[in-house]
Amino acid sequence: MDRASQALAQSVPHGVRNTYRALAEHHDVARSTLHARAHGRRSNEEKAQSQQYLTPCEEKAVVNFVQWCYQY
Repeated sequence: MDRASQALAQSVPHGVRNTYRALAEHHDVARSTLHARAHGRRSNEEKAQSQQYLTPCEEKAVVNFVQWCYQY
């Protein structure tokens, strides 16, 4: 989970206003990122993972095979 999602998941600390700006400053995250996460936009990492052609296990198998081929 990225920092913006973590900031939204935590309760607002006492003394911090319940606004995106205050929450962003408190957690050192961009306000626009907090707003985007709150409205359903995925992080770049999540988006990239969903668009990945191979699963991590398949990717590792391909890498191992290519490395094995170059050994001989």
